[in-house]
Amino acid sequence: MLSDPNECRQRALHCAKLASECRSAVARERFFELAKTWMRLAVQLEEQWALLDEWGDDSKAALSKL
Repeated sequence: MLSDPNECRQRALHCAKLASECRSAVARERFFELAKTWMRLAVQLEEQWALLDEWGDDSKAALSKL
């Protein structure tokens, strides 16, 4: 389970690198789309963790059990 925004950003960076190395326009576009998706996930995770910080440690403990 991915819950680390930094890991998501690393995956986005990897996809962007792969995209920049692709000769195929279709593959390049798909890798760039994957990179954007990973970045959106990183932002969403940060927002969720910020809410959990605001709600307290009990919320984090409950979420980590899911």
